[in-house]
This record gives sequence, C-alpha cells and structure tokens, in this order.
Amino acid sequence: MDRAIPDPTWKRLGFAEQPDFHTSGLGVGIVIIDSIKPHHLVNHLNTRIKCVAVHENMTVTVRDISSMNREEDKQKGEHGLMSVLALAHEPILLEEQIHVGIAPAATFIVLDHGAFTTGEGERLKKGMDWILEHGVEWNIKIILSTGWQALDNEVHLKNTSENSTVKALATAVQQGILVICSNGNTRLNNIMPPIQYLAVGGYVDRGKADRSLHVPFPDEPYGRNGDGHFRPDILAPRLHLTIPLMKLKIRVSAYLFMGGPLELLRLWLVLRPICSPNFRV
Repeated sequence: MDRAIPDPTWKRLGFAEQPDFHTSGLGVGIVIIDSIKPHHLVNHLNTRIKCVAVHENMTVTVRDISSMNREEDKQKGEHGLMSVLALAHEPILLEEQIHVGIAPAATFIVLDHGAFTTGEGERLKKGMDWILEHGVEWNIKIILSTGWQALDNEVHLKNTSENSTVKALATAVQQGILVICSNGNTRLNNIMPPIQYLAVGGYVDRGKADRSLHVPFPDEPYGRNGDGHFRPDILAPRLHLTIPLMKLKIRVSAYLFMGGPLELLRLWLVLRPICSPNFRV
C-alpha cells in the first residue's frame, strides 16, 4: 500500500503559491555548512552551486559541483546533497500538487570544513573567512548551520561565546549576515544557540498544511542557553518532506520521504521575505 504523499513543503510553510523556479531566491547567496557529492539532480544549478573545502593543511579549494564527474567522486556527502535538493530541486508533480524547492534561483555555497576531525573549528573559521573575502559576487545573506553545536561537548552548559562555531562565524555575524540554525534534536542537548542566531525548533504537522492537524513534537528541546536566553525563536514543520530521488524504480521513485528532524527545511520558514519577496503570504 502506498504511503500518503505530504503536502508540498512550500504550502506547509505558509506560502500562498508555489515558489517561482526562475526568480525565487535570485541574487541571494546561501552558505550551507555541510559536505556534498555531485549528482545530476543538481546540474540545473550550473555555476550557482559551489563547494568550498578546507583541507587539513588549511588550504582552501572551490569547485563546481554540477560540472564534476560523479563517478570519480567517492566522498561522502549525501546529507549536503539532500539539503540542496530540498531547497532547490526542480518542480515535480505528485498527485496533482507541484513540489519545488523554496529558493531554486539562489546561489548555494556548501562549506565542507572536514567534519568530525581534529581542528574542525579552525577550518570552519578559515573557510568562512575565505568565502567572505573571495565570494563578494555571491552576495552572501544567509548561513544555514544545522549541526552548529557538533564541535563541542553537548552536555556542559556554558556561555555560547566559547562555542567553536560561534567563534568561527563571528565575522559573518558582524557583517550582518543572518545565521540560522536548528535548535537541536533532543532535550538532552542543552547547548542551545546564541541570541545572535535565529534558532528554529519544530512541531509535527503530519505532512499537512492544515493547522488543525498540527501537534507539538514530544522531544523538542527548549529552555535557556548558557547566556540565559530562552531558545528557540520560532517553530516550523519537523517531519516528512518530499525531494527527488534517483535510484528506486518503483512507483514512489519520483520522491523520497525524509524522516527524522526536518533540519534544514524547517529553517526556511523565515526566508520567505528574503528569497521570495513577491509572494503573498
């Protein structure tokens, strides 16, 4: 039996109409802190998707994901790929509803700073500073950092200024760039974001735009961070979204249900006035 298809993400986030594939996010640069692998489903972005990588020797390289031979690239990067697809995939029609990325016309810079290895915080700062110095034409307005607390101990409550990610992104914040991050995935994690970041928590919308069906997420973290500020700032849908998938050959091969925390997608609730100024909400 087929699983019910969720409403389009743009509808669940409150858009009155679907994002325009050619103009939504046009001229806006978005940094996604993650790793990524090339795939033909992002080729439509052409030169609007870059991967900036910081290596162990602190050298920085930049590459065009859409022009790479995906057979030659064996690096892990499914999470970053899924994130970009969720935000910028081409329109697909499922049960008479159009699913499309929220800002498919934006420019995406995936910052791969060598996660879960020594010196990660230093490389994150190196990569972010490099982007700010060399990427003027990208017009960076937003940084999406879902795993912002991953570099530090997730139990000890301390001032957020001591966090490695906060230190690495300080220059960007000083320049007025908006940092959006997940508030966390469990109440056991009390390293909640600083007030300088837009912290987004989640609720369960059961895949539907109808607000009468929405319920709280039972393990949504909330409370005061190490600075005494209550987090998160806003809530957005947490579970179940559709994105293109490339391998399955059964009927549902046109889409993939992403379960678990809606990480990146729920952050986009606040991006409507930035990426889609012509929308009627």
